[in-house]
Amino acid sequence: MSSTRKNNDDPWSSSSDEDDDSDDENVELDAETPFYSICTYCNSDAPKFDTLALALEYDVTNYGFDLLGSGALVSSNDEDDFFEGAIVLINKCRQFVKDYQVKFSGTELGQELNNYLKGHKVDDDGDAQYYKPVLDDDSMLMCIDELCELKRQTEQESQADTSAAGNNKSDPESDDKMEQVQAKISMLEEQLSRAKGYIAALANDDDDDDNSMSDDSRSGDDGDKKQASSAKQTNKKTRQ
Repeated sequence: MSSTRKNNDDPWSSSSDEDDDSDDENVELDAETPFYSICTYCNSDAPKFDTLALALEYDVTNYGFDLLGSGALVSSNDEDDFFEGAIVLINKCRQFVKDYQVKFSGTELGQELNNYLKGHKVDDDGDAQYYKPVLDDDSMLMCIDELCELKRQTEQESQADTSAAGNNKSDPESDDKMEQVQAKISMLEEQLSRAKGYIAALANDDDDDDNSMSDDSRSGDDGDKKQASSAKQTNKKTRQ
């Protein structure tokens, strides 16, 4: 995303409309002005960034401070309010970091800044002083339109995540119905298991009865044979 500064139509630009001969020179100088993150107040050791997005990301990664995700930053839906609110918020944050950068550092500074902004209110009469830049030639103040676009992208991503989370969230009523279905399935499985046991038991009983009948039949045949043999022997003795 381009970070080109607007010098002719931007009321916050340091260039003068009356000095037309220096317009080209100012544009060139502005283009070389780096971005400083909120939590690294401009000093000899402060890192410099080529884009606004990189400067903001540096604060998130190293300080735990997210200007775009901060509730203190006005929604991008109202661009007029956003521009004024962003200017006040940027200068307010820079003043806080300037005052406390010696006392706090790293994520502690980011956390203290987050806590400080919890009391921030839009259109607060006490914030009039923050319309004046705290940092000379602050590139963030020159690119409020780009900040607004980044804020809009953040809001859209947040809405998409919320929508996805809502779609993945289970319905309690559906969960209850699913539990009832699973309970019925378990009950039917138990009944089927018992039925299989009964059928197996009955099959074993039939086998035992068949075996018993077979034994009785063999016993009867043997008895008949013995009786026939005995009768033959009696007849032989009678003839003799």
